[in-house]
Amino acid sequence: MTIDECVIELRSIVRELNDIESSLRREFSGIGQDLTANCISRVAANYETVIRKLNNVNPENIKESYKQNSALA
Repeated sequence: MTIDECVIELRSIVRELNDIESSLRREFSGIGQDLTANCISRVAANYETVIRKLNNVNPENIKESYKQNSALA
């Protein structure tokens, strides 16, 4: 899996998490709903941080041996 493919997959996950969070806030009420929605929001924010870091990776700086080992996995 390439870095770009990882970023695409992570963006999809973030969209799904944001949809779930929005649905929780809209369709449910109570203390548990807010806590759960906030937790989901934090997880999505963490994934967004990972996306930003992956976008800053220069593929030219990745060692060839790592690329070969990653391709085998």
